[in-house]
Amino acid sequence: MKSLLALLLLIPSLSWGDPINLECIEQEAGYLIRAHLDLENKVSFNKDNPDDLEFYYYEMFYEGTKYQIIEDGITETEIHAFAEDFSSSIMLDRMTGELHWFNGSELTDTFDCKVIKRKF
Repeated sequence: MKSLLALLLLIPSLSWGDPINLECIEQEAGYLIRAHLDLENKVSFNKDNPDDLEFYYYEMFYEGTKYQIIEDGITETEIHAFAEDFSSSIMLDRMTGELHWFNGSELTDTFDCKVIKRKF
């Protein structure tokens, strides 16, 4: 019960603010991945004028691949991110800490995630 309470207090705080580092364990095979979300710094879709923030996204890195999070992809309960080429996507459940990775539209992996502090 204490773990659930800690999770509920921690994960909903995934909102605009300091960059967030996640450590996630795949539910079936048990392997570990790390993800990094930066919901503070906006990145312009306009490559010619990076200061133009009329259309922007936030960045998430998952195992070295950059994902884009548009503002509409952030709700009270979920964060949705898409690879730059739209070949894969991620859905992070902010209430349970589960991260779902999709290859196209097929759910490929499900992870249990926790917020960690970066050590450097």
